[in-house]
Amino acid sequence: MNINNLKRQHQEIRQLVDDIESLLNQDVMAKAFDISLKIATLAGKLSFHLKSEDDFLYPSLIISKDEDLKKISLSFNQEMGHISQSFSDYKTKYMSSTRIKEACTQFTADTRSIILELRNRLNKEDKKLYPIVEQF
Repeated sequence: MNINNLKRQHQEIRQLVDDIESLLNQDVMAKAFDISLKIATLAGKLSFHLKSEDDFLYPSLIISKDEDLKKISLSFNQEMGHISQSFSDYKTKYMSSTRIKEACTQFTADTRSIILELRNRLNKEDKKLYPIVEQF
């Protein structure tokens, strides 16, 4: 199975996450508009990536005859729903620079939390799922 597009999407998502984190280390109030643009871009890329996984990757893996692949795929697929909802809530709360400025301290904490969650997920897929998928 060719997962090169998914891997490329991971790289793009990682870059956006890194960009947002870099902006957090600056003056968040002054960079609120730039941060909101990065969040919007990340939301679009993440949405497309999750749709690709939900519509194509996971359905084909879940019906695999390989029990290990099926088991890990089911686990990852169920876990992703939580992350998707967490990011959706985050995005809704902080997509505008006004909202970022109004709750700057909470925004920073929430952003660091969602970044950690996304990175953990990307790392888990890159290190545990994708190598198995590439064997098929």
